[in-house]
Amino acid sequence: MKMISRFLILLLCSSFSISVAAQSSTNDVKGARQMVDKEQKVFKDFLVTASLNSNIKKSLQRFAINDVNSLQNNLQYLATATRDRRVKGIRSLGYFMKELKQQLGDNKINQLDLPEIVKKYKQTLNDVLNRRGSEAIDRNLKSLNWRNCQLLANTFWEFEEKKQMTDISAYKRVVETPDYIFSFLVSKPGFYYTDSLINFMAKNYPEQLLSYVQKNNNAITNSIRNNKNIYVQQLVAFSSNSLASELAPFTEQIASNQLMIDDVLTKRKKINDYFQLLVNTEMANRERIEQGDDPEFQTALLNALSEKSLDFYVKKINDLHTSPDAVRFQSVQSLRPQDIFYVIVSADEEMYTSTYLGLYKRLMAHFKDQSADSVLTLVHNDKFRKFMRIAATYNTLTDFLHHMPDDRAKDLIHSFIGNIESNDDDEAVSNASDVADAFITLSKDPVFNEYVKEELDNGLKKSQKSDRYQSIKLYSILQRVYDLVNSDPSSNSLSANYKKLNFSSLKDKNGNIAELVLFYGDEDGKSSFNSFMSMFKDKKQWDVNTNDSWVTISSLRGQPIKIFANLPLKNEDEKDIAAQEALTTYLEQQSIHPSILIHRGHSYHLPNTLKYLDPSVKLAILGSCGGYKNMKKILELDPEIQIVASKQVGSMAVNDPLLNHLNNYLIEGENVDWVTFWDELSSSFKKEVNVSKLFEEYIPPYKNVSSYVIRLYNYHDDVVSR
Repeated sequence: MKMISRFLILLLCSSFSISVAAQSSTNDVKGARQMVDKEQKVFKDFLVTASLNSNIKKSLQRFAINDVNSLQNNLQYLATATRDRRVKGIRSLGYFMKELKQQLGDNKINQLDLPEIVKKYKQTLNDVLNRRGSEAIDRNLKSLNWRNCQLLANTFWEFEEKKQMTDISAYKRVVETPDYIFSFLVSKPGFYYTDSLINFMAKNYPEQLLSYVQKNNNAITNSIRNNKNIYVQQLVAFSSNSLASELAPFTEQIASNQLMIDDVLTKRKKINDYFQLLVNTEMANRERIEQGDDPEFQTALLNALSEKSLDFYVKKINDLHTSPDAVRFQSVQSLRPQDIFYVIVSADEEMYTSTYLGLYKRLMAHFKDQSADSVLTLVHNDKFRKFMRIAATYNTLTDFLHHMPDDRAKDLIHSFIGNIESNDDDEAVSNASDVADAFITLSKDPVFNEYVKEELDNGLKKSQKSDRYQSIKLYSILQRVYDLVNSDPSSNSLSANYKKLNFSSLKDKNGNIAELVLFYGDEDGKSSFNSFMSMFKDKKQWDVNTNDSWVTISSLRGQPIKIFANLPLKNEDEKDIAAQEALTTYLEQQSIHPSILIHRGHSYHLPNTLKYLDPSVKLAILGSCGGYKNMKKILELDPEIQIVASKQVGSMAVNDPLLNHLNNYLIEGENVDWVTFWDELSSSFKKEVNVSKLFEEYIPPYKNVSSYVIRLYNYHDDVVSR
């Protein structure tokens, strides 16, 4: 309870960067103008050196000079407001500039939002002084995020309308963490937007609302039961049904009599029938969206598709990964192509590589005599960008594109690369990262690679013509990443930070290098461990000590290296996990902080390995199938880390030679030049065709294109071509 209270306090309380001293002399126009003039000068001086887009900087300078001066002059004679409110309005100009300066200085504001914030400030100032009411405040703040709403609340802190603005900010903040919404409402009786939060939960997380109503009887449940929204009332009607959660995704259709409760419950008796009802409803929603409609329960429906894709199909297929395909994929045998498509795009985070490849194979089998993009037409292009990104991750994108006429492949690439900008900055960067991830796959086909180049050039030109800063920046970054993928990496400055792994960066304060290698106790893990240990048979080179849970391998010549690897104990009772925990506890007690983390398990083991990603880790080697798809997660934890991973099958036939080669570098105290290192490994695999093909799917740090998009967008303003 203390944690929740602390969260709510932090949520509701914002530190205002406002001088309370200005409260005195509330009717003093002259004093108010002097205060604004002072803030105006500080803000103008700040803008001179601020690192901002040139157009945005010019617009702020125009506001700071022209708008502030004219607003001050107009406000002191405004006939529709009392003198007291006019003085407060003048002072708000100073508070606004002070807030902008502070948030820009603290990097808490996205500069792309600034023109809209200035516009909304001026509109709100006008509406507040003319007492246009709460609807005008709602309308003005609707498009702003919670932080920018709080900025305006801070600006208008002297007005009674400030409370509504703060509540709007609190509403927008708490919807980002829906698990806290009901506890928030309990602690905030009389909250202005209580009904709005209830409606939000109903439309987006109806199962949580149902659970709350079923388990509680308090003021909030009374508010839910008394809420007039038709969908909230429908959910309340469900709440006494033991299968209410299965009805919840169809609340909109049931409330409008498009579906009957008994029909849904009848279909729920058969897994495939219920899943296909979810798919049919989603496809119908896509048609509505294409016609300009806005389905109310879209998020809830997509959440249900994700949950059922996992529970009905993907988890079962994953668990049967050692079984013959006929047994393993039996659960999807009678699914339609659109059903398989939604399984793929709804559960990609949990799929093993072999699960995806089996589903993709079965999806494509439905289109032997048709263009493969027919599946996208079938689902009204729903989630097509995500499908393309997943196909690129698992290296099936070119295969997919080759199963359609060239003109349709070109149109699809155009749709994939075009329109990547978004009002949501994170979504825009994610779209660009998806495109960049496809570069490596598409670069292997000259025709598709040329299509990509054309689309990037056209995207940048259109963005420049319409002066869309975010879009210009994204396409400029993508052009640089494209050049990296298609050029000699040794000559590309963009990858400089990832071309070399400095030996000195791996050493601890005592001059030692520690590696942590994590194994798992299935049959593959045991085989991998035995192969790994065969590299350390030379007793003149390595000292090997084993206890009940782990092995310690120490170099006997050259640089001091210690390799710690847990034993692949039985995984049925999680003894392998216990061995890892015992090992990492020992390392912590001994103040040993590994700078190299090596994952030697399947892709489904990786989340457990990532628990041990410490800030001391400078290099992560993901020796699992599809390890590449997890790189974004690692980069979110540490954008500086270097990563080696496979886009397809991870194999000990590659992993062990790679680790052996790395250790040879470290023993000699050499920096790892990844370009040279990779060329050396490639040459060593040439005699073994199958191994060489596996190695081609491994991505070295300097070809980790997602990291470049993220780093360039967040940390560099010099990428924009104007």
